[in-house]
Amino acid sequence: MKKLNRVYGKIKKDRKEFKENMLTAGAEGVYAAAYEICTVEEIYNILMNAHEFSENEIRNITRYKGNVLKAVYQRWLDSDYNYHDVLEYVIDDAMLDIEAGNKLRRLRRTAYAKAA
Repeated sequence: MKKLNRVYGKIKKDRKEFKENMLTAGAEGVYAAAYEICTVEEIYNILMNAHEFSENEIRNITRYKGNVLKAVYQRWLDSDYNYHDVLEYVIDDAMLDIEAGNKLRRLRRTAYAKAA
C-alpha cells in the first residue's frame, strides 16, 4: 500500500508539473494544446480512479524519472487508437438517435392530424 501511495503521489506531481507548464504557454499555446490537455487529464483520471496497478507497474513507475502522464500520452499518439475513431462511432449512433427522434415526431404529427 505504501508503494501504491508513492505511485499516486508521483502521478499527482506529474500532473501538477504538466499543468504548470501548460499555464505558462499563454492563451494561444493552451488553445493549441487543448487536445493534449484533455487527453492527459483523462489519462490522469483513469490512473487515479480506475486503473489497477500490478506490482511490476508500481515498481516501474516509482523508478521512472520522466513524466508518467506524458509517457502515456505519447504512447497514445503513437497508437492506432484515437478519439477520432471513437467519435466516429458516437456520431454514427447520434445520427441514428436523431433519425429515430425525427420519425417519432412525424408519427406523432400524423397521429395528431388523424385525431383532429
